[in-house]
Amino acid sequence: MAPRPRFAARLAIDFPSSSGPGSPRTARSTRHAEWERWYLPIARVRRTTALWHAAAWATFGAAFVGAIVFVASGLDAEVGSVVLVLVAGGRLSAYVGSAVQELGFLRGIWLDSSQRLAWLEDYAASKDAGADLHAPDVLRDGVRFEHVSFTYPGTERLVLDDVDLHLPAGTVVASTTNGSITGSGLSGGVEARSTNGNITVGLTAVSMNPVELRATNGAIALTLPPTADANIDASCTNGSIEVQGLALERTGEQSERRTRGRLNAGGAPVQLSSTNGSIRISAAP
Repeated sequence: MAPRPRFAARLAIDFPSSSGPGSPRTARSTRHAEWERWYLPIARVRRTTALWHAAAWATFGAAFVGAIVFVASGLDAEVGSVVLVLVAGGRLSAYVGSAVQELGFLRGIWLDSSQRLAWLEDYAASKDAGADLHAPDVLRDGVRFEHVSFTYPGTERLVLDDVDLHLPAGTVVASTTNGSITGSGLSGGVEARSTNGNITVGLTAVSMNPVELRATNGAIALTLPPTADANIDASCTNGSIEVQGLALERTGEQSERRTRGRLNAGGAPVQLSSTNGSIRISAAP
């Protein structure tokens, strides 16, 4: 039997000196220039928005005062009518303020997200133009990161500091702190972790790469082909475990919060773990 060829993708960042094209000082200057190019359009839009916001509230305030004066003097209304205008104006002011705040929040998210995405695409394109190797058509071993560090443009704080990471070929990796993870039509290995959110994964095929789904505050739902070969180990602290439509041969320790077993001939390890949430394993339709 001929040995199976292996390919390793390697990514490394090396700053050899204190000056020059690859020095930390030059890299910081480049990142700062990119950050300014990204942030200045947002700053201009925010200043314009603030001026319009101030003008709108000034108009509203003048109209509100004018309405009170008109009701009190022009209509010669009673005290109750004036109080009614004051209450209605206060409510209207609160509603308008809430609407403006929500619109500003959505505008900020959209602008920040779009600008960050555009910057990331430009940054990746600039690095790709100077790359000395092309991406392979097929990954056999996976992607390996060695001694990788990263800071966002315009900052000095490292968000990645000397990170070593190996992502096996055929493995999907997802992680979130506040939010759910959903993956459908996947095959091969999957690694998903969520702190506050549910994990929902649908597999069309199972390889020998492991499947690991872990949630702290959230439920886990996994669908597998009925013919898949896998060794399943599911556990939860506060919740229940349910297996539907799968011929699971249970082995080892079994309880309401722990299920272990072999699916068909056994094979890839499938580990599911939830602290505060239930686990459901079912057959794919």
